[in-house]
Amino acid sequence: MPLILLPIVLASATDALVAIRRIGTFMRAEELSVPYEIDENAESAIDVDGDFTWETVRKDANAINLAAKFGKEKKRGKNAGKKSGKKGNDSLLPTAANTPSGTSPARSTENVATGGVSGEVEEKEKEKQKEKPFELKDIKLKIPKGAFVAIVGRVGSGKSSLLQALIGEMRKTNGQCTFSSAAAYVPQTAWIMNATLRQNIVFGQPEDDERFHEIIKACCLEPDLDMLPHGEQTEIGEKGINLSGGQKARVSLARAAYSGADIVLMDDSLSAVDSHVGKKLLDNCLLRGPLADKTRVLVTHALHVLDKTDYIYVVDEGVVVEQGTYADLMKGGQMFARLMEEYGSQEDKREEDGAGKQESKLRVPGEFKKGAQKLMQDEELANTLFLGFWTSSSIHGFSQGDYMGIYAALGVASGLFAFGLSLNIRQARRIMSRLSKDQDTIDTELGMIANQVLATASSVLGTAGLVFYTFPYLGIIFAPLILSCTTSQPSTTACYHADHPEETLTGLSTVRAYRSQDRFVRNAEHGQDVENRAYYMTIAIQRWLGVRLDILGNILILGICLFAAGFRHTVDPSKIGVVLTYTLSITQSFSTLVSNYAQNEQNFNAVERILYYTELPNEGKTTTPADPPPSWPEGGAIEFKGVEMSYRPGLPLVLKGVTFRINPSEKIGIVGRTGAGKSSLLQALFRIVNLTSGEIIIDGKNIAEMGLETLRGRLALVPQDSLLFKGTVRENLDPLNTRTDAEILDSLKRAWLLPRDGPPDSAAESKFSLDSLVSDEGSNYSAGEKQLLALCRALVKNSRIIVLDEATSSVDVETDAKVQQTIQAEFASSTLLCIAHRLNTIVYYDRILVMDGGKVAEFDTPLNLFDKEDSVFRSLCNEANLSRQDIVKIRSTVQGLISVPPSAAPSVLHQSTD
Repeated sequence: MPLILLPIVLASATDALVAIRRIGTFMRAEELSVPYEIDENAESAIDVDGDFTWETVRKDANAINLAAKFGKEKKRGKNAGKKSGKKGNDSLLPTAANTPSGTSPARSTENVATGGVSGEVEEKEKEKQKEKPFELKDIKLKIPKGAFVAIVGRVGSGKSSLLQALIGEMRKTNGQCTFSSAAAYVPQTAWIMNATLRQNIVFGQPEDDERFHEIIKACCLEPDLDMLPHGEQTEIGEKGINLSGGQKARVSLARAAYSGADIVLMDDSLSAVDSHVGKKLLDNCLLRGPLADKTRVLVTHALHVLDKTDYIYVVDEGVVVEQGTYADLMKGGQMFARLMEEYGSQEDKREEDGAGKQESKLRVPGEFKKGAQKLMQDEELANTLFLGFWTSSSIHGFSQGDYMGIYAALGVASGLFAFGLSLNIRQARRIMSRLSKDQDTIDTELGMIANQVLATASSVLGTAGLVFYTFPYLGIIFAPLILSCTTSQPSTTACYHADHPEETLTGLSTVRAYRSQDRFVRNAEHGQDVENRAYYMTIAIQRWLGVRLDILGNILILGICLFAAGFRHTVDPSKIGVVLTYTLSITQSFSTLVSNYAQNEQNFNAVERILYYTELPNEGKTTTPADPPPSWPEGGAIEFKGVEMSYRPGLPLVLKGVTFRINPSEKIGIVGRTGAGKSSLLQALFRIVNLTSGEIIIDGKNIAEMGLETLRGRLALVPQDSLLFKGTVRENLDPLNTRTDAEILDSLKRAWLLPRDGPPDSAAESKFSLDSLVSDEGSNYSAGEKQLLALCRALVKNSRIIVLDEATSSVDVETDAKVQQTIQAEFASSTLLCIAHRLNTIVYYDRILVMDGGKVAEFDTPLNLFDKEDSVFRSLCNEANLSRQDIVKIRSTVQGLISVPPSAAPSVLHQSTD
């Protein structure tokens, strides 16, 4: 037996050695330096004088070349006969969220055709430029205690990177960074733990109910607590899926306020809330309330707050180019003046254009899953049709194995298709576990362990039969052995402590900024201890069982020896020898049988869990015989007729008898207070959630009668939280390969990511070339750049119906104005629906749809609605300080912009990242 185990021991020892080496490499890695030095006697709250850079790592050249080759060999639609040459020479991969990507420059067809020495030199120069990661140069900040300081700049100028440098996420290459006390940090994308709302706000600080409720009120979270099922004790869920973007931002701000830190760093925290909420946050939290006497540093695109700040820094290309008070910069700041020129230099105009976002309604789990429409697979129709092909052998050249393989693939696709509906109630981690760990258990372990159980059981039964045949009276000795097998099976304990480390990794910058590393390490250690306890008990039970099985097996052997001695005259000695030979291994066989049987039982849990998902109701068919022709929708008319909807059976209705009609090519703004039902309209339009009653008609076709793939493929959505997938820019903008390279590049220019004319911008061309690599979730692009890339998707798709969910909330005012011009010009013939979070972006639309309590409260032109003193739209405009004169002025200004050729507008540089 020891010789049998020797190969297993050697393999385990090899695995252990590899693991130890990996852990050793990790433990020897460079430790992060202290984010910032704290000098309680410092005169200034923040004193910075130095240079900073992002960390980068080399990429595998083979992977880069493969990506470039894959990009070049793709077919680019019907007109892709002549394509621009692409070269993927990426050499750097950023390791931080805001690091600029190392991407390959896009070369035009002319460059590829001419080539030559000049082209090679140009490529080398670009390559050298890419080798250098994004830097903040000669940063000098001296912020007094208690000051309110703003940091402004264009999209990609380095504003967010500056805050990241202050909290130690960027490497300090030169100089010093000193704080007078600890700091709190509010990131641009709020980090929410999978815990209760209260735990997310308290964040390990001592409990103080009075202070907690004071901050809840200051951060405008009281109405949200009333809407949550368990108030402050409501479990937020993984990545905060139960909250809208604005609610997550306010929770993050409340966490900073509750921390009691004297320095608060906020990265565009006002961009995720609506106008009246943003004004209350500014008045009741930042200027007065819990943060009034703190040192506040705010990165913002909301230029209307700048006149309330004490000091302003203007950032461009990683350099502080201008600084001073609001009055000083208005007089002498060139870049600041340019930003304010787009926004409007007068105070009332700033107040108008600075309106914040109207939040989406409180999201039940799954409302955020707008990507669910991608889980579409041909199932019932494909299975039935292909089965007919198989039985008639109508596909020439197909063997039985080919038919079987394709039919099995369709069966798997049918199972995956059921996930679309279940995503609204299942944690993403749990679903991924079913698709990975459980599926791997079924594929690799279940059959092997089951085979071992059957083989070992056969061996035990054969040995027992031989003993019974030779010594019938020895059967009584098997009784305690069998009893041990049936009563000592170890139970399975599941531990999900692994969620904590991965969740912590997504919010490392926040954890470090609050200096809560020790607390999170203790929590991780506690989770590890809990799992180790369960694992230790499992091993202990196995050893306990093994000892007793060994004792019983030895007793069995002893009994056989005694019987053999007693019946030596009546039993053939050869039979005694055979029985002893087989019995010597029965102890190990019994132990193996019990262990394998228990493991087999555990493996069948994976089968049970996957079976549960296969039995979930399907989302709907991808295609149906009633699907409209490819040219649908020709006009883009949309009509809701008595639409009622709830997210799940038993839950209250979120849409209640909604009825309205949108004419072809009409531009509609959708507004309403939190929980009014704005996002629910999108859920109904894309059939993310099925209607309880009523119908939705698009160009005379009931969308409930057509396939999901047909419906969703004909509509375009630009969400507020843009999602990018790991791959290239080309794959993100045109995943179905329907457009040529020239068309995609043109969409990048129309979205102002590439210069439309004038001198070339090598940094922008490198960052947004079609072969530029996109990191997971687009982490190598700023929030504003991701929103502009999402707009490019809609431009590439060129749908007749476009749905916008505040598509420019994270871009600067200058870029926002140009994008609004693009939207009006490029989508002139399309029907446009825009959920309005900033009223100034939709008051020039044809009509405004006002939702209130899940019903259509008002539906008319902006001016007609404003003229009604008791209208909901009028109250929203009043809260945003938007007058009738402002609305008229905005409408006339936008009409003037549309008449200006695109080339007349200056380009926006994107040479760095926020």
